[in-house]
Amino acid sequence: MRTALKFGFFIVIVFLISTSLYGQHTLKEIYYRDYEMINRTVIVLTGRANYIIDQQANNRRIVLTLERTRKGPGISALENISSSLLESVKVNDSSGGRLVVTITTRVPFYLEHFDLSGTDHRIVFDVFSKRNPNTDLERLAFSKFFFTVGQKSF
Repeated sequence: MRTALKFGFFIVIVFLISTSLYGQHTLKEIYYRDYEMINRTVIVLTGRANYIIDQQANNRRIVLTLERTRKGPGISALENISSSLLESVKVNDSSGGRLVVTITTRVPFYLEHFDLSGTDHRIVFDVFSKRNPNTDLERLAFSKFFFTVGQKSF
């Protein structure tokens, strides 16, 4: 009887651990690249996580909250980065298995984002220093970006 009780308790513990880990995703990598007036930042996860984006353009901040996600090994903040648009990228654990990625920009911004799925899941942020280009040089910078990344033009 005691052995059966211990075994039952063991099964319950294993079940609880496995269900808490099920659906957990890992933040594998964050990388970015500047394209003159535009920055592309990519968040790489092991799977598709539910997330919320809080765009605070006037405060120069993008806050990405990832549900059921944890930091992978080697993930740390990117401070004093060599970007004309980004100032820093910080990663913090939050309560309830959430992970918060805060991107601080040097200037107010316009943000577009999309998801790419494959072996890993990517959340892609295109951070524009302005919503629409006004001068010929700005239009050229936007066109170069869209040509380089293979997207339609503005």
